[in-house]
Amino acid sequence: MKTVYLHELRQNARTAIIWIVSLVGGTGLYMSLYPAFAQHANELNKVLQNYPPVLRKALNINFDAHFALASFFALVMGFITLAAAIQAMNLSTAITSKEEREKTAEFLLSKPLTRQSILTGKLAAAVTIILSTNVVFMISMRLLLMSISQTSLTEPVFLLMTGSMLLIQIFFLALGLLMSVSLPKVRSVLSVSLVTVFGFYIIGMLDAVLGAKAVRYLTPFKFFDLIYVYKHSSYEWQYLIVEAVFVIAAGIAGYIIYQGRDINTI
Repeated sequence: MKTVYLHELRQNARTAIIWIVSLVGGTGLYMSLYPAFAQHANELNKVLQNYPPVLRKALNINFDAHFALASFFALVMGFITLAAAIQAMNLSTAITSKEEREKTAEFLLSKPLTRQSILTGKLAAAVTIILSTNVVFMISMRLLLMSISQTSLTEPVFLLMTGSMLLIQIFFLALGLLMSVSLPKVRSVLSVSLVTVFGFYIIGMLDAVLGAKAVRYLTPFKFFDLIYVYKHSSYEWQYLIVEAVFVIAAGIAGYIIYQGRDINTI
């Protein structure tokens, strides 16, 4: 298992660094606009009031002069989390499909390793990459927020807001694992990842259009309302339970399916 784990880390190290730089750089670019926003907050609020309520809710636009930094950061996190979800989905969808696509599955399975240990090594490497991404992101964002505003977020609120990205990535990591072992053959990992992630994102936008709270249970992008997090310093427990049940179920199903799966080596 250790051999598989280290091999996967080496294979994905360069891509992981690119993702980390992109997520941190993208967030930094967006947040660099905050001082200008804060200086003209009243004027911008008047403009935003003219936007249809459905559009404002769909894009998570919810500015308030009392907690402008939190609202602006929540808006930025909404877009960055979408990219982070693609990273996690892309990483886990390739967990088993990569060997079949590159015709190296037979060589891997010929090693004195059980399928369970192979999958565990690959999954451990993916989790390590996701955790590393979030640690670097959290540290970078903390330093960034402290540099652009003296009224920075409190430590618990900051950890909860940035931690929502990790939880959403874990959801898509589990989903990607399940799809990776279930689909007959994944020819394009990126295509599968983009369609899946944007599909869930669009479902989340339906919450604003339909006004149906039940929609929130169908997509991880609606599990974590960051304005709620700011006001209450906590997540909504019912959505944490939904995610936990899904992740556990997807993980167990993934191992069972992979154990009995016919691996295409041709």
